Amino acid sequence: MTDATDATDATDVTDVAELTDVAELLVTEVVTNAVLHAGTEMILTVDVADGSVWVVVKDWSRSAPTPHPTPARALPATRQPRAGDVWSTTAGRGLHLVAALSQEWGWHRAGAGKVVWFRLPLAPATGQQLPELTDGAA
Repeated sequence: MTDATDATDATDVTDVAELTDVAELLVTEVVTNAVLHAGTEMILTVDVADGSVWVVVKDWSRSAPTPHPTPARALPATRQPRAGDVWSTTAGRGLHLVAALSQEWGWHRAGAGKVVWFRLPLAPATGQQLPELTDGAA
């Protein structure tokens, strides 16, 4: 599978309705990273085991996935983003989303390439809520 659009369909087999939006977003992020940065074939695996949805992307690049640095502070409401601002581009947020919305994530070298993975719990731990996505509307 080499297309991020095709990759999101893989989450449907988990039958976990409350995680579908988060899973689709994060699958899209890790697959897009493989397409843009590895530039190789990839293998996407989505599995349900041990009370979690596990997503694994294997590619054949040995380059480490590197999150863009986060800004030290948010821009003041009166200032518009400028060229060169880390968050003013349309790229650079994917691994931050994976870190923020998954239970855990990581990567390791594997043979001639690497594996990037993340885990989403099927049910939140006691006292925790599943992450919610909003459309940005106030």
